[in-house]
Amino acid sequence: MAVNKRLLQGAAAAGEFVPSEHFGVVLYEGDGASGHSINGGKFGAAANFNGSDSIILTGLNTGNNNLTFSAWVNITAAPSQAYGMVVSGISHYYTYLAIGQNRKVWVTNDQQISGEADGGYATEGTTVLNLNTWYHIAGTLSSTGGAKIYVNGSLDITSSSRTANAPSTNEFSGIGCWKSRSNNNLSRPFNGKIDQVRVFTSVLSASQISTLYAETVETVESLDPLSEDTTDTLQVLGDSSCVATYRFENDETDLSGNYDATGTEIQYAAGRYGQAASFNGSGSYIDIESQSLIQNDIESFSFWFKNKFVLGFYDPSSASSTDRRRWFIDNTTNGSIKIQVNNDQYNYEQTGITEDSNWHHLAVVSDGYIYLDGTALSSTFNTSYWITDGTNGTTRDTIRIGSSDYIGDADSGFSEGLMDQVRLFNKALSASEVTTLYQENSLVASYRFEGNANDDMRAYDGTASNVTYEYGLGFTPDFVWIKERTKIENHRWFDTTRGATKFLGSNNTNAEATGAATLTSFDTGGFTLGLDNEVNDTGIPYVAWCLKANGGTTSSNTDGDITSTVQANTDAGFSIVQYDGDGQNGQTVGHGLSSEPEVIIIKSRTFASHWPVYHKYNTGSSGSPETEYVRINSTNATATTSVYWGNTAPTSSVFSIGTDTDVNKSGETNIAYCFHSVEGFSKFGSYTGNAGTLIVETGFEPAFLMIKRTDAATYDWYILDNKRNHQNYSNSI
Repeated sequence: MAVNKRLLQGAAAAGEFVPSEHFGVVLYEGDGASGHSINGGKFGAAANFNGSDSIILTGLNTGNNNLTFSAWVNITAAPSQAYGMVVSGISHYYTYLAIGQNRKVWVTNDQQISGEADGGYATEGTTVLNLNTWYHIAGTLSSTGGAKIYVNGSLDITSSSRTANAPSTNEFSGIGCWKSRSNNNLSRPFNGKIDQVRVFTSVLSASQISTLYAETVETVESLDPLSEDTTDTLQVLGDSSCVATYRFENDETDLSGNYDATGTEIQYAAGRYGQAASFNGSGSYIDIESQSLIQNDIESFSFWFKNKFVLGFYDPSSASSTDRRRWFIDNTTNGSIKIQVNNDQYNYEQTGITEDSNWHHLAVVSDGYIYLDGTALSSTFNTSYWITDGTNGTTRDTIRIGSSDYIGDADSGFSEGLMDQVRLFNKALSASEVTTLYQENSLVASYRFEGNANDDMRAYDGTASNVTYEYGLGFTPDFVWIKERTKIENHRWFDTTRGATKFLGSNNTNAEATGAATLTSFDTGGFTLGLDNEVNDTGIPYVAWCLKANGGTTSSNTDGDITSTVQANTDAGFSIVQYDGDGQNGQTVGHGLSSEPEVIIIKSRTFASHWPVYHKYNTGSSGSPETEYVRINSTNATATTSVYWGNTAPTSSVFSIGTDTDVNKSGETNIAYCFHSVEGFSKFGSYTGNAGTLIVETGFEPAFLMIKRTDAATYDWYILDNKRNHQNYSNSI
């Protein structure tokens, strides 16, 4: 069972199915108090800063002019010092968005202006923010238009000047606090919750700020909230100069359709934009074979890289390792970017390159300039040795990405890293055009704090210290499954059909119980808990998996032999079904879905019973799922029976039950949870293990995965999700 995470590349269209509005994973820490509301951030989760030593170090390095900070803040208490840091955008003390001790918004970029806040270093807003209230705040810094502050989408103040030079000091950049590089001291702590931090390397307009303020759960996961992204546009410069683009969205196709590449041992991982090609350092590479492309068109190229890269132009007819007709650029030597032509006929090296695990942009132009992250390197290369010039220049007909050699000891030339958005141009790019490529999407960092400090743009992942994450949902849940994460405690299942405070335990056979101090209400964006230690013990971490059904509204269903009470979410392929058993064999029960359920989980509310599971792809020894079962409360292997499912597979309107008391004891009330796959949202299936690496295609990035080995006993059920161990999953698991 897998349920989709799906990072939207753009805003969802009106009426589009949005997975985060139907399923969510919530992490929270118990406080042992009654009325503990779990509704997290403004959207989903939020980072909670304690006002003393909570900090997220990001490494953000945006420059200190022509940028925009945007964030949602909820202040628990006014800062204890002059201001509380929200986010700093460069490794410098004086480039930040913050909340002053007077609860007004501050923004600055290192220019001191007499009469302004923080000794003249900060522009201060006019609006006083209330405590315990969510506000959208934004600050823009322009080299020509000064600074502006916005609160809840409206302009709050404009400063006539903030045209700072490059900072004179180098400090740690981060969120929620400031840390000195000289002595590691923390200062300027923020007290409260921060959500949806975005940093742009452009000055957003008032209308764009309003767009960010007005966004909904349909856009919060977007990597292009302002619809400015051009990464899927071939002619990004507005002319016909881009002759090929490789986005590596799980393939090596050319966006122009003219020069598709061929990959060898290529895997795909989270990229700078969408997916990226992953090179293993031992045998993976991508070839683009076209002499006409190289000889007639290549005057510039650009790409994004993470860790090591190699990109070269070759003549594969080279006879031996001593006759390499090649031109390649790489960074496989620590701290250097190099160009090598043929067998050391010409070599170029720029040293002093800082190495890290962030994404970087490189552009190489035939006029001798190399640009790293939009800025020209201090030295140029000899243009006499451009790709198509010099010895062997006219015979090169293959572009290879990921290896610095084409023959001989090629194994020594493979790189290990990620590459994305490779573009080839038939003209020499100008510095401004390189900037355009570097800023195809001016959103350079985006933090949603969904249980971690990861940057959705994959450039500046944060490292959190003493930060907790409070979760919420993009919907009101109808089903909540809670489990304590560090102690042996019972699983607790709640749903709106049975009502708050009523729970079942999927690790035991107990009948339903009522706990007044368990889950006390289903709320907009989350739920509220009492002080029961199985759901809200002080200082204990919990996980809750949540689904939307029909908002607690049920209806009577007479499709089957037994009348059922149903609330169904047909879009998400999920329904909650309640029915009373009659003890008769072969009875049918209406489930309310539009397709046959692939998974059905049943538990008696009023009788101590097992948790039988029907799974369409659990064929067992009989080869027929309607005679097979596993149990959620058991580690046993698949078993065969004729008395659970009446030897009958479900249909698009009903499922069948036999005479077993676990599913159909006369006079007892049962609850059934029914599921079927929905493309792009959920997937139910099976696979056979191979004791090695196995790729199981789901068609999306899973947010939740539940696995059970079925051919042998004593194997547990496994649940994985994207909150407790967040990774940048690819489209398979």
